[in-house]
Amino acid sequence: MNRSVTRLSLVLAVLASCDEGALRRDRGGSVLDSGGMADASAAPDGRGSADSGGRLEDARGTTDAGGGKADAKGKVDVTGKWDGSSGPVTPPLAGSPFGLVHGCAPGGNQQNWWDQGGSPSSLKSHASSASCGTEIPLIWTSPNWNAPPSSITTAMTAYFSTNPTLPIWQFGWEENIKGHCCTSANLTTLASQFAAVVAARTAAKTPNIKIAYQMVFQMNNSYSGTSANITNSSIGDFAALLASPAAAMIDLLAVHPYAWNNYPTPELWEEQYLAVIKSEIAKSANPKMQIIYTEGGAPVCSSVKSGCTLDEFGATVRGQGQQENAEYLVKHHVLAFNSGVQMVLWYEGKQFSGCSTTSPLTSAESCFGMPPLTVAAHQELQACMSGKSRAPTYRSPQAGVRVYEFAGASGTCTIAWTHDGTTQAVAPTLPVLSVSLATLTSRTVTKVSSTTGAPLSSSGSLSLSPAPVFIYTN
Repeated sequence: MNRSVTRLSLVLAVLASCDEGALRRDRGGSVLDSGGMADASAAPDGRGSADSGGRLEDARGTTDAGGGKADAKGKVDVTGKWDGSSGPVTPPLAGSPFGLVHGCAPGGNQQNWWDQGGSPSSLKSHASSASCGTEIPLIWTSPNWNAPPSSITTAMTAYFSTNPTLPIWQFGWEENIKGHCCTSANLTTLASQFAAVVAARTAAKTPNIKIAYQMVFQMNNSYSGTSANITNSSIGDFAALLASPAAAMIDLLAVHPYAWNNYPTPELWEEQYLAVIKSEIAKSANPKMQIIYTEGGAPVCSSVKSGCTLDEFGATVRGQGQQENAEYLVKHHVLAFNSGVQMVLWYEGKQFSGCSTTSPLTSAESCFGMPPLTVAAHQELQACMSGKSRAPTYRSPQAGVRVYEFAGASGTCTIAWTHDGTTQAVAPTLPVLSVSLATLTSRTVTKVSSTTGAPLSSSGSLSLSPAPVFIYTN
C-alpha cells in the first residue's frame, strides 16, 4: 500500500499528548525540520500544527519507496529465527517492559509529551507531574536540526541537563516512511546529527541516557488476504540504517511494527521480521544495540467476534474484532519479548467509541482505542509477568502447542496457545487441543486464566486454542 510522505529531518522523540491521527503514521502531511515558517498550504487538521520550531508541508512528496525492497546494501535475508548467537549479550533495560502511547500506565512507561516548541523546563514540568509512568520523550521540532552541529549540541545539552533522570530519548519520528531515511545522503546527515547529540550527552554529564532512533516496520499486504509477507514491507530501511556509521551512536532501535493491511496473527510475521533486524544489528557498528517498541497495535472494531473494513488515508485496511485484538495484544508482547525486545508500548490512541464497516469507510486512525477486552488482556499479561524475567523460555511440548515460561523468584508465568502454521492467518480459532497442565508446566499451578482474565480450571487438562491462557505457578 502506498502512503504519501514528505521529507523529514532528524527529530528527538518525546511523543505528544495530542491527537494521534496527527502524530502516528502521518500519511497526509508531515512536519519539516528547521526553524522555518508555517506553510500556508498545509491543512490545519489533526496531522500536526505549525509552531515556532518547524513548518508544515502538505503531502506533495513521494510515496514510500521502502516497500520491502532490498536497498543498495544488497539482499535482505528473511529466513530463520535469531537466537542471539551472532552478537554479544546486552543486559536488559531497567524498569518495566510495559507501557502505553497516549494512555496512563502507572508503574510502566508512557509517551504523552512531544516538544512541539517545548522547552527543556516544560518537559521537566510534565515528567515530574506525570502519574502515568516514566515518560519516554519525543523531541520534535527543536532544536534547529539544520543548524551547525555545535548549536545542536548546545541545545540538546540543555534538554539533557534539565532532565537527567529520563532514561530514554527518541530521535526521528518515523523518518523511514517520511523520506529522511535511508538514502546515503540521509544517513550521512543522521550520523552528523547523532554525533552532536552524543556530544550533548557527554557535556550534560548524563552517560546513562539511552539514545533511540524511531523507525516503522510496516507491511503492505492485501487487507482481504491471508498474506504475511515480511519482504513486502519497509524492512530494507533497517538494513540500510544499520549498515551506516549512524548505527554506532544508537543505543536503542525504537520500532513501530504495523502489519498493514490485514493484521494477520503475529506468529506469521513478528519473530520473522525481528530475526532480520537482529541479524543486521549483529553486523552493525553497534552489535549491542537493543530493540524497543514505542508504538504498536491494530485498529479494532465494535464487534466482539468479527472485524470490519476501514480506511487508512485512502487505502482499505482490516480492523480486528475485539476478542481477536485482545489475543493479538498478548501474542504481540510475548513474541516480542521472546525475540529480545526490551519494552513494548501499546498504541492506545483515543478513547474507544466503536468502529464498524460503513460507507464511506471509517478512518482506521480513530479505531486504535482499547476496548474492555483489550484492556483486560493487557492487565492480565502484566499481572502474570509481574516480578518475572522479560525473557521467556520457549517450548513446544506437542505439535501445534506453544509454551512461553517467564521465570521469577516467586514462581513462573506460563503463557500457552495453539498455532498450526498458516491455515488461519486472520482471527485464528483452530486448532483446539486437549492438553494436560502437566504438559504445559512441571511446577505447582496456583491459577489459570483466559486471555482476558476469566478463571479457568487449575487442574487436569485445558482445551487449548489460539487464544492465549495464563498459568501462574509458585
